Amino acid sequence: MASTTVSPDNNTTVPATTTSTPTVDAVDKTDKPRTRVCDLPQELYDIIYAHVFTVPQFTVITIKNDYKPPPVLQVSHATRRHLLLRYCLLNKFSVQPEDFATWYLAQPPKWRTEMDVRDSRRDGMGERSSKTVVVTGASGGIGRATAVSFAKAGAAKIALLGRRQEALEKTRKAVEAVDSKTQTSLHICDSTDADAIQRAANTVGSWDVLVLNAGVSPEGTSVQSADLTAWWSVFETNVKGTVITAQAFLPHADLQSSPSIISVNAALPFTPNFPVWAGKSAYNGSKIALASVMHHLAQENPSINVVSVHPGIVDTDMMSIIEEQKKYMKSVGLLDEPELPADFFVWLSTFEAGKACSGKFVFANWDVEELMEKLKKEEEGSEVLTLKLDGWPFISS
Repeated sequence: MASTTVSPDNNTTVPATTTSTPTVDAVDKTDKPRTRVCDLPQELYDIIYAHVFTVPQFTVITIKNDYKPPPVLQVSHATRRHLLLRYCLLNKFSVQPEDFATWYLAQPPKWRTEMDVRDSRRDGMGERSSKTVVVTGASGGIGRATAVSFAKAGAAKIALLGRRQEALEKTRKAVEAVDSKTQTSLHICDSTDADAIQRAANTVGSWDVLVLNAGVSPEGTSVQSADLTAWWSVFETNVKGTVITAQAFLPHADLQSSPSIISVNAALPFTPNFPVWAGKSAYNGSKIALASVMHHLAQENPSINVVSVHPGIVDTDMMSIIEEQKKYMKSVGLLDEPELPADFFVWLSTFEAGKACSGKFVFANWDVEELMEKLKKEEEGSEVLTLKLDGWPFISS
């Protein structure tokens, strides 16, 4: 598809310079600019990078010298939106183009799409560790990948909690395929069933890592038209179910091992400009409440590292987008594999990472070295990466 630009003088369409797909370099010549590492179709570069002049703070676009942008570098807000809309429609990617562009440009310098779990094995779990790991929502997706990653890292025991026995059996086989010496146990239970969760906790006994992954993400609907029972059930699972699990397992934590509780959350509730935010009041509200609960849990249990994590935009059964959209999102680097958060969780379970991130909300996509460097500069009790109300009249000092 040929790319086009629009002249700001007469609003006429002119052809853009055609080149090979450029690459945005992760070049940061000062401490302030932020740049995104990604590969985009040429047409999208022509529209977004050449025409964006309302770029988020601390964002800079650095493009290789062989990229020649279209001759017109500034167009009106309406024209840029029109170009983006046409591109998204032609590619059957039904999002709000302005939001898409803004979100895409706002990423940090090093945006991971994969992580090497062997780094975590070396620093945390160790060869043939004695650690016991508990994973809720282990029937598939992120939960299954998490179990496999901890098996790779050398966990001695992995307890798998979920509602579907057949799916949990598949997770067990996936773990055994990685390391046959890792002991697995299956616990068929719903996270909202307090008695079943308590039985599982009593059976598992002492644990070192608890990954709270069970959750639901319903179809979007407005608050006015939502079925109240269905709407509230999202809170029952995402918030109450997680609290039930935490209450049952907390007494069994091995406090000598610097245990970790890792809560799978999401960035969506905190990004109202993201295309699919509208209509997700139950999901967004429940995840914000969950993040607050985890912050309380961290403060109440200083011997346990409690971290909330955005796992990335992961291709799981919970995603409510069509296959064509998934293909497009993958092609432009917007879709992550479940192994990314799974390996990130292993890293979080290490002593240094857990202590640094406890009480925080972090992204699995973030570069771990950059994250640790940032957190080391923060004073004890810093509110960075925590829930708070900021801006007038609550301006941070």
